[in-house]
Amino acid sequence: MSKPVIDSGVVKKVNKKRSKATQGFIQAAGFISLWALSVNSFAMEYEFSLGVQAGYSSSRSHFEDKNAFASEVSEYPINGPVLGLYASAGLLINSWILGMEIDYTGRQQSTRASVNNVLDDISEAKKLSFVDRQDVSLLLGYQYSEQVRFYLRGGRSSATYEFSSFSTDNGSSKFDIDMKAPHMGFGIRVNLNDRFALRTDYRFTTFSDKKREAIKSTEYEFEIHTFLLGLEYLF
Repeated sequence: MSKPVIDSGVVKKVNKKRSKATQGFIQAAGFISLWALSVNSFAMEYEFSLGVQAGYSSSRSHFEDKNAFASEVSEYPINGPVLGLYASAGLLINSWILGMEIDYTGRQQSTRASVNNVLDDISEAKKLSFVDRQDVSLLLGYQYSEQVRFYLRGGRSSATYEFSSFSTDNGSSKFDIDMKAPHMGFGIRVNLNDRFALRTDYRFTTFSDKKREAIKSTEYEFEIHTFLLGLEYLF
């Protein structure tokens, strides 16, 4: 019986296809290995927390009333406790944390002053009140140890102040000051256990604007220092 004749060209084509398939398999395995190594070398972890915070806010406000003839400068310091809530989410990459936080602080604080208004030549009682504040922050932190984290923050603040005045000549007037300004700060977080953490936080905000009326204008500037202590629950 005669043996079948195998075409050498067909054998070469089959071997060539097998070689390409083997190369493709090796390349795919290489890419998968590199991806696995990169994931292991840049270990990522998501985190989310909710917290309550309390602290002390120190605000210095500078007001300057102007008309065509004169100007009057007055300052209203507002100092006192604040209370609030916050929610934070972040991505932990090795020892670095990139995150975002939104928080609310509020507490009725006010300061009063009785002044002689040189613009209108009358005595006038003035009051400036802090109502509330909301912050949106980006966080950049470093996990120093399993328990301790240092972080920087920067973002945008939105706060409401209420200014009112009363005089026997002009009666009463009131207007809200809606502050929108950048803030910056830093803090330390200490994990108590797997579910709870304590943190201390400092923020600085400065803001200025102008309110125009028919015959005069009011320029105001705020400089705010806030110190907070927070307790958060880690999900």
